[in-house]
This record gives sequence, structure tokens and C-alpha cells, in this order.
Amino acid sequence: MKTIYFWGTPPPPIGGMTVHLERLSFHLSNKNWKIIFFNFSKLIHNNSDVVNINNLLYWYLSLFFYKTNSIHYVITTRPFIRFLASLLVLSGQKVIISSKTMAIIDGHHRFFALKKLGFKKIPVTMIDYFSADIKTNFEEKYSKQEIVDCALKKEFMNPKSTNHVVYCKKSKIWEPVILLSSLFKLNFKN
Repeated sequence: MKTIYFWGTPPPPIGGMTVHLERLSFHLSNKNWKIIFFNFSKLIHNNSDVVNINNLLYWYLSLFFYKTNSIHYVITTRPFIRFLASLLVLSGQKVIISSKTMAIIDGHHRFFALKKLGFKKIPVTMIDYFSADIKTNFEEKYSKQEIVDCALKKEFMNPKSTNHVVYCKKSKIWEPVILLSSLFKLNFKN
């Protein structure tokens, strides 16, 4: 079973992030994914899908020793937690870019966090964005060309405007494109 870990708990049901999390959680749970929320607040949650983090340092260090088939998705707005997440990026989570245009397709938050931390190079996964195996979302509200044009003009769309999916030829189902950023291990030349 695959697992997605949300860093933070769901926000109140009043905005776009809540809708995005509900749709993503629904989609993944229908594909037999286990969904876990990490709670960093002092308020204890007793839901079965919430893990209350009491010792932040111990929990964070333990992440480097687990080799699991999982995705980490940062939803908290707490700066220190987001900083820790940006460091974890270097252990395998990559920004997804179009191989043809070099436009960022997924991972804008990771990109800007690493840039703010002073990184000059970041790990990326290049994809053939214009492949028929990638959709902007199930409704295809925006064309791929519109998205790339906005990115190249630095006219960024609202967060979560798209929900890219990629077709898996093996399972014959559409999966969130975020999964591509964790499928490959980084290999560094010595």
C-alpha cells in the first residue's frame, strides 16, 4: 500500500486548499492509498488518520531512516516546518519541469523555498509535458500551452489552479503528477 503524508492538518473548510485536499484525498483513497496527516500543533487530534507529533526533532530525524513507498506533501504554513520540508527535498523530492520549455510544472513551493535558502542548483525531474499521457486535470480547464505561456512570462496562476495527472500504462489509471517527483533516486557523481 502506498502512503501520502500531509505535513499539517486540514485547514477550515473555507478555501481552495481545503477543496484541493479533499479532491486529492478522495482520489488517492479510491486508489487504495493510505492518507496520514502530521499534526504539529499543541491541540491533540484523535482521528485515526492524524499522527500527533510531540517531539519534532526526533520525528524529523526518523524520516531519513525510513525507506517507504510514500509521498510527503507540505500543507502547513508554519515557517520552520516548511524549512524542514525543504531540506527533505534534497533526499529525493524533485521539482517537475517541462523538458522542452524548462517551465516548472509541479513544485513551485519547493523551488521558491530552496531559492530563498540560497540554493543555486536543485534536483528536478524533466518530463515530456506535451505528451498525451499528461493532463492538466480531469476537466482540462487550462491547456498545457496556456500554462507554459504563463510560466514563461512569469505570470503565475493561482495556487492549485491545476491538478496535473499522468497516465500509468502499467496500471492503466491516471495518477497525480506529484508521484513522478519521488519515483527516482538521486545519483550523484563522486
